[in-house]
Amino acid sequence: MRTTPTTDSAALPTRVFLSYARGDEEDFVVRLHADLIKQGFDVWFDRVNMPSRSLTFHQEIKDAIRMCDRLVLVVGPQAAASDYVIEEWRFAWESEKPVVPILRLGDIALLPDLLKFYHCEDFRPEEPRGYEFHLAQLVRILSDPEPPLGTLFAVPSLPPHFLAQPDRLRALKDAVLADLHKPLVITGAGARVGLHGMGGIGKSVLASVLAHDRNIRQSFPDGVLWLPFGQQAQERLVHLQREAAIALGGEGLFNNESQGKAQLRELCLCKAALFVLDDIWDPAHAIAFDVLGPRCRALVTTRDSGLLSSLQADEYRVELLSDADALALLAKSSGHVIATLPAEAHEVARECDHLPLALALCGGMAYGVEGIDWSTILEALQSAELAEISTDHPLVRDHANLWKAITLSIQQLSADEQQRFAELAVFPEDETVPEAAVRTFWSHTGGLKPITLDKLIKRLAERSLIQLDKKTDALGNVLRRISLHDLLHDYATRMKSGKGSNLIPDAPDDRESAFRSSNPLASVHRSLLDAYRKKCPAGWVSAPDDGYFKKNLPLHLAEGGCLDELASLIWDPMANYLTRWIERGEGEIGLRCLPRLVDHLKNVQLQPVAAAGISTQVARLYAARGSHAECERYLTRAIEYTSRQTGRREHAIALHERGSLLLYQGDRPAARTAYREALVLCNCTDPVYHDEAAANLVGLATIEFREHHYKKTIRLSERALRRATTGGDLRHMIAAQSLMASACNDCGQWTNAENHLFAASILASSAGLQKEAAGLDLVQGWMGYSRAILQGFKLAQACSHFNAALSAAQEVRYLALVSEARLGLAWCAFAQGDVEGAQSLINQVFTSLCDEMNRWHVTMCMLGKAMCLHQEQKFGEAKDQYQTVVRYAKLHHEMACEADAWVGMGATSWHMNTREDAMACWANASERAAQCSPVRQRLVKISIENCRHDPVFTPR
Repeated sequence: MRTTPTTDSAALPTRVFLSYARGDEEDFVVRLHADLIKQGFDVWFDRVNMPSRSLTFHQEIKDAIRMCDRLVLVVGPQAAASDYVIEEWRFAWESEKPVVPILRLGDIALLPDLLKFYHCEDFRPEEPRGYEFHLAQLVRILSDPEPPLGTLFAVPSLPPHFLAQPDRLRALKDAVLADLHKPLVITGAGARVGLHGMGGIGKSVLASVLAHDRNIRQSFPDGVLWLPFGQQAQERLVHLQREAAIALGGEGLFNNESQGKAQLRELCLCKAALFVLDDIWDPAHAIAFDVLGPRCRALVTTRDSGLLSSLQADEYRVELLSDADALALLAKSSGHVIATLPAEAHEVARECDHLPLALALCGGMAYGVEGIDWSTILEALQSAELAEISTDHPLVRDHANLWKAITLSIQQLSADEQQRFAELAVFPEDETVPEAAVRTFWSHTGGLKPITLDKLIKRLAERSLIQLDKKTDALGNVLRRISLHDLLHDYATRMKSGKGSNLIPDAPDDRESAFRSSNPLASVHRSLLDAYRKKCPAGWVSAPDDGYFKKNLPLHLAEGGCLDELASLIWDPMANYLTRWIERGEGEIGLRCLPRLVDHLKNVQLQPVAAAGISTQVARLYAARGSHAECERYLTRAIEYTSRQTGRREHAIALHERGSLLLYQGDRPAARTAYREALVLCNCTDPVYHDEAAANLVGLATIEFREHHYKKTIRLSERALRRATTGGDLRHMIAAQSLMASACNDCGQWTNAENHLFAASILASSAGLQKEAAGLDLVQGWMGYSRAILQGFKLAQACSHFNAALSAAQEVRYLALVSEARLGLAWCAFAQGDVEGAQSLINQVFTSLCDEMNRWHVTMCMLGKAMCLHQEQKFGEAKDQYQTVVRYAKLHHEMACEADAWVGMGATSWHMNTREDAMACWANASERAAQCSPVRQRLVKISIENCRHDPVFTPR
């Protein structure tokens, strides 16, 4: 019996679905069915399984295909023309079921384009080797286990007029897979393949065909990742990195390109994935994804061959279509057969310069019963005056006929349809948009009913003016997204902005005409907003989450000039945009719209105080991304816009944020000055700003804690607690209790620490503050760790708290807390002798760091690497690393880490028989520990004693 491997103890027979047309020698299919049954396959055959088969595509057929392992397509003239058969094999293909074509009648050209890249067994009667030979081959193919397919991440569907070009695909596959399966693998520049060619030549389509190819997906089992760039990609680089990291199983918890690149590089070390970097304009954008591991590859599409040279990528030039392929695409897009195309169609192909986009557009004009004849299309192309079509677009100068084809295709639409097409410029370029969002928009601007919307979407797709990306969810529902080729998006934008032919200017609008003149698409954005207002009965906070609008609402408000509404939305706690942008690392949209709001409030509405408040939020966004220079610039603006007399609260908040930035950068004296100045302002008001006063007292207490001044820490924290309680500020009530608990922990006053933590935990739990809860779990974890080392407690409790902190921090996407939780787990792993586990955790933290990250995290990671070397008894390397930690810790005033590094350096010297050096190191460790805390002194003393007797004991 032929079977496929399964995880069950009893292997199940391979399930095969037979797809065929009854007009193609049905007796052959009956014989094939019987022979496959004899070979042990479980075969679904409509004559047996559904004898009353009708002419519609039943749900029963879909269910049968879902249950099968393979679909065998019997190819013949009738099958090639049968909508029923086409729907069967396409449904199987889209459901990721292997489709195995076999040729029974006719020519190999009858194979569907999507299947021309795969082996097709030849069962034709005239084939000399005969039926039995080919049956044995088919049985072998069906019996071989199917390798797992890599998941497609954001890969667009193939266009309906996709033209198979097996030779092109084969050459590209060979380039991408070169050396991938050989013992000697390549990385870096040699792992990149570049597709280049003029706009509209089909680079992205060819890349999409490659991405869907089963051999490619089998070669990259960890996924094929489609990353759309375009000219404005700089604004979305971090977002694209985050999407890639999540697709590869990472968390996407990083705030800037440097961190994203580090996390992706770590993920790719053990992955086999293909990155498709589509439409690259700037080499720096591709370098942000220079993260390829030994089994990863990147395919880059670009119009600039020089860019590929700078990336040192293997170049593959996409050439113009041949005469035969150009006619084939023209026929396919027009719904005709090549043989029936008149001479004028051949001339149209030549006028289109054999460019696929131009051919698809012209074919779309001739499509269906409403299509125009070829002679009219040809005459329009030949007579079109370039001056009447466009003005200054560079594509017009280089590829005039493509621009003509776009223009003529648009002109074939009715005036209302042209308006709807131009309105698509409102959506971001290089993004697919849920069909629901487009329907909401058009039903408002055109008053279109659902059936009319269906027809319009179908008409634009048939004419290749839009692409419909179809995905089937787990329930079998088809979800559609709409996108535009970047040239068509540019054309739509120019239609609305008055820069070309078919111009559709914005309707008169008396709202902020000065803004509109600087942003010609402003009224289109307003129209989109008006369309959604009907769905927001409680204002913008009740915006529907259709996969597009809720996320992009602030951007459309900014682009539409509705900046006062944007300000209200940003400050509305129910909308929660600032939390999402700042604390969850999703600030790309915020950084695109908030700077504009700052200028509007300051210069147009003459509201400098409000501008200062938004400036501070922009600064926080930049700080979260590690862009400290930009953060400081906006804080400076916020401080300049306000004073001790005007906007005192906003002035104090900006000073507080500056203090936090300085503290994060390790400049404690300057941070202390900023906090104190802000605190004075908070106290000199009527009424007093108790919440902001509490925030600055917490900041000052944090500085004292890091400098190991525990009495001052507790005193300032108690003041902060009182002020926060008076102001009803739960977050700073929790922060003050947490600081007091940390100080008590370092002093060995664990009962007091537990009391503070208990009080803080009640507050955090009652208010559902996950970020604060994660911070409290960290304090409990470190306290549990200290007690385990000093009092013999079990480490399980500390691990439990660190894991809880990690889970909560990941949920709120807070990188600093995630890093500290992992460091805590790494230290527990060290204590348990799990060097490999500790190393893995340290690496995860280290890859998320950059030069501007928290200095304590950096120091701890460096110390962790030294401890790994130490436990592996690589004493010389460990000693060098400990010395590096000492220098770094001294520079950034991290005395506790410095003390631990001196302990480790002394231990390596001790076991390398340089006892005098060891004693000197341990003396330094004891001195630094005495400057820290009683608990640190005890930990250092125990560590030194254990290091004398155990060569792999590391600082605790």
